[in-house]
Parts: sequence; structure tokens; C-alpha cells
Amino acid sequence: MNKRAIKPKPVDLLAKAGEAASFLRSLAHEHRLAILCVLEDGPLSVGEIALALALAQPKVSQHLMRLRAEGLVATERDGTTIHYRIASQTAREIAGVLKAAFCPPVRGGARRKQG
Repeated sequence: MNKRAIKPKPVDLLAKAGEAASFLRSLAHEHRLAILCVLEDGPLSVGEIALALALAQPKVSQHLMRLRAEGLVATERDGTTIHYRIASQTAREIAGVLKAAFCPPVRGGARRKQG
């Protein structure tokens, strides 16, 4: 007997496609994609992200707020500094693929020391 893989129901497939479309809309901005590229290596503060991307801090904060509202990034407090990290495993995986395909290596001292 030939076993076939169970096909998802069209309703389930459409629901998942809707989730994917919503996820992709939250990434559909060059600054948000760049932010995820730099966060892919580990947590950074707003200032570190702004420095790495040569963007104004208010602009970076605005995009981080959107990414946080979508559940793609989360915060960690270190004394008075707040560091952002990728919170969603799906976002981490997509950021890794995008970084490998499109993002040049970040140069300079914007990387926070891990330890």
C-alpha cells in the first residue's frame, strides 16, 4: 500500500498563508530588514543599531517599536541600557537567510561584547 502525505485542508493553508503575509508585511521595510540583519548576531542597544546602520536613533526606535509590537524583537535591560534581540525563531531564521544573501558584514565597533 502506498502511503501519501496528509495534505493540509485548504482552510488551514489559507490561514497559514495569511499569517505568512502578515509576517512579511512587518518586514517589508528596508530599515526593519537591516535592523534584523544586525540583531541576527546578538542583542544591541538603539544607539549601537543606529551607529551600525548610520541611521538616526529616533528612526531606529520607531522601527524597533513596530518590530516589538509584531513580536519579532524583545528587550533586555542591562542597568540603564535596553538591548534589543530577535524574539521570534521564524524571524531569526529569515534574518539569517536574508543576511547571508543580502547583508554585507557590519564593520566597526558597533557589536556589543557577549559574556
